[in-house]
Amino acid sequence: MTFWRYGCAVTGGRLLLDLPADEATDADAVALALRLAEAEPLLAALQAWCGQALDPQPWSEAPAAPAGAVFSGALRAPGAVTSEARSTPDATPHAAADTTADPQAAIAAEPATPGLAPAGTRLWCPLAWLAAQPPAPAALLHWPALPLEVELACYGADQLPADAGAQAGALLLPGAFEARWPVRLCAPPLGLAWPATWGGPGTPLGLAASRPMVDERRWPGHGQSADEPDSVAREAAWRVLLDGPWRLPLPALLGWPAAAESEVGTASPLPPHPAARSGLARLQGPGVDRPGQVVPVLQGAAWVPAAGIEQEVPAWT
Repeated sequence: MTFWRYGCAVTGGRLLLDLPADEATDADAVALALRLAEAEPLLAALQAWCGQALDPQPWSEAPAAPAGAVFSGALRAPGAVTSEARSTPDATPHAAADTTADPQAAIAAEPATPGLAPAGTRLWCPLAWLAAQPPAPAALLHWPALPLEVELACYGADQLPADAGAQAGALLLPGAFEARWPVRLCAPPLGLAWPATWGGPGTPLGLAASRPMVDERRWPGHGQSADEPDSVAREAAWRVLLDGPWRLPLPALLGWPAAAESEVGTASPLPPHPAARSGLARLQGPGVDRPGQVVPVLQGAAWVPAAGIEQEVPAWT
């Protein structure tokens, strides 16, 4: 399917509306206006929701997804400003963004009710703009679930040996010595992270805040004061991740409880992560991706390689 793209400026960046193209018709001003008129119900509903007038204008270039595009939601990677954005006064470059979200990160949504727009319509919403909106009406747009990495711990390059995880041993997880220890939910294509908590294997993961933050590890120095020292987190070369992504509906990540419950279909806004019950996790580092499991150690927990799970093992660090 090919599309005709329209763009309109909003506070957090730019809304992009992709409408299925009429391949039998040239994309002249009349054809573009007639196609846009078919989406008037959607535009009216969007304006009523966000309380802002929208004035979509046709884009001259073909609507290919920019670099970093992921069908499940990411329009482009942070900092990838297109030529159109550079020439647009309201487009905010990465260096000027605040720490809530990168203004170039966007989420693809589809009309949730037939008749709002032609079938196949897609709306790309800036994440920074979405985070500032009230919960969207359930019948307006269908939101994707984002696949998030659950990061349990991170370590600098000099904190672990190059063969970490290759031999029997236990890697202590520093945060695990708290009752509900802090973990991070990372969305690499968006360059964003959400704080979360976990109590160890057999306990559920919990979202600690619905306000996304720019992932400092992916974009060092972003939002960092000049006199703030570098941390291990920003220099991390090794990470322990729960096995497999945690797919969360966007409404839950934006703190829209009612909408999130509707997306999940249960009374709880957060679906469980399968590996949170078993503790299956991976150690990733330079050229390393080793399976293992989180197990109780001392008053906390540690990651143990798959080959050493049944053994009595000493701690490495």
